[in-house]
Amino acid sequence: MYVRRFVRYILTMAIEAVLQQVLKMPAEERAELVERLIDSLDSEVELSAEELVQLDEAIADADRAVERGELISADDVLAQMRQIS
Repeated sequence: MYVRRFVRYILTMAIEAVLQQVLKMPAEERAELVERLIDSLDSEVELSAEELVQLDEAIADADRAVERGELISADDVLAQMRQIS
């Protein structure tokens, strides 16, 4: 039980570290990264048109937050992702 929690914690921290670095990237590079990530899921996940719109809105929200100098916590990002899925 504790090992699973520890692993989950480590993964969450790793995601947060990667996210913080990605948010510092220019918008074009982030968009390319998102496209590559989505392409890697194409064989596994099919998104509806509504889900794609929600994803686009979430990305735009993140871009605006970065432009305002705000950082988005991993918890907030994961919560938004859970709402979309």
